[in-house]
Amino acid sequence: MKTSNGGSALICVCSYPTSTIASARRAVEEMQTALALPPEVSPSLARRVAAVAEVWAARVEDVRACRLAGYGAVHPDLARRLDPGVEELRRRLEALADAALRLPATGR
Repeated sequence: MKTSNGGSALICVCSYPTSTIASARRAVEEMQTALALPPEVSPSLARRVAAVAEVWAARVEDVRACRLAGYGAVHPDLARRLDPGVEELRRRLEALADAALRLPATGR
């Protein structure tokens, strides 16, 4: 993988040729046909957004000051400065998940 902005991982451009991806997709489709599997049904966009937001809401707890001690010394004032922002981010992610689940179903 290489990046499109001189080494920073902000925007990553996949170096796999599209033919490799297309070949893999054809193999999956052939196996699906051979095994008489039903068509793939993926979750709606709303459900995927909600799921990602829910996961991040849970994971963001790991950046609270008390959880960072496992990585080394933590400044005594860090919790006072960091944790309110972490809590706000967690609340907003949970609100995003709730809002996404209230969106009308639109398929993929």
